[in-house]
Amino acid sequence: MNSSDIVGILGIGISIFGILLSIYLARRKKEEFVLICNDPIAIFTDLVEKKEDFTISYKSRPIQEGVYIVRFTLFNRSQRDFGSESIHLPLTIKFSDKILCIESKILLSPTNSVFNITHSDSRLTINWDLFRKKEIVSFEVMLQTSRVAVDSKEIIDKNSLLFRITELDEIQIYTDEYLTEGYFTLFPGIGFSVWTAILGLFLIFFYWLAQIDMIRSDTIYYKVMNKDKSISSVSIWRKHSDVYKFSYEDGTTTYDKLENYFEDRVVTGLEFRKNEGIIFWFTPLILSLAFATFAMTGLGFVVKTIRKRKFKKIGLIPKTFA
Repeated sequence: MNSSDIVGILGIGISIFGILLSIYLARRKKEEFVLICNDPIAIFTDLVEKKEDFTISYKSRPIQEGVYIVRFTLFNRSQRDFGSESIHLPLTIKFSDKILCIESKILLSPTNSVFNITHSDSRLTINWDLFRKKEIVSFEVMLQTSRVAVDSKEIIDKNSLLFRITELDEIQIYTDEYLTEGYFTLFPGIGFSVWTAILGLFLIFFYWLAQIDMIRSDTIYYKVMNKDKSISSVSIWRKHSDVYKFSYEDGTTTYDKLENYFEDRVVTGLEFRKNEGIIFWFTPLILSLAFATFAMTGLGFVVKTIRKRKFKKIGLIPKTFA
């Protein structure tokens, strides 16, 4: 078995694995929520400083720097409803110890359902009696921190969420930065499986190139003495079947049999060229990795664009973000 055959078999194996994994993950429906955190509005910096002789107070106390209003939107993107009986630990947002939650309220909730929101120190808890699939609840929080400027990534991340709800697999967190930026790489989950399939297909492509003689494999390097006693360096590789191709200093030719070439020549030795084997193995692999990653980057951008349009359609994000 030559090296090109190994690359071909490797490509087929990786492709089959990636395709089967993609099918499995595509069929496995995740039950998940989406939590969108809009960029915080600094009450003092964004509102008060821009107006002369204008002050804002909260509970008779003037608002200074470090007070922010943040809007959250929770979307049930799963395929099922979640009643109160499924909640063992309500959804809780745990902010940093340096961020204090001083006020919270529901802005928008589904009809015929009751949603409650409570806060204490650096925690915010959301509870409900029934949260149906494809429904949305929006709430607003007033936060206080000693920092002059914060963004949504500093307010919430994956580690900020605490919950134990039956059949709920995950809560995805999206920020304004994610919704508005143009670059996105889809890598986890089904993205990885598709990336693997692309990698395998590209290795198969290199195997095909090797078979049509665009990539030389199994090359042997000879030191050959010609009729005139001169020494030539000749590389010989199998083109197909028993046809061999010869490359030397002054040209390239093809012989049906090795014997035809060596009739009037004497082999004086073999050359060992280490780099040829390394290049053959690593060049296809590196190019395949680069191509697969580039393809997944483009696919991720398309998926993100479609997702943003869906969110816009159901009112999760403003039109200016789409």
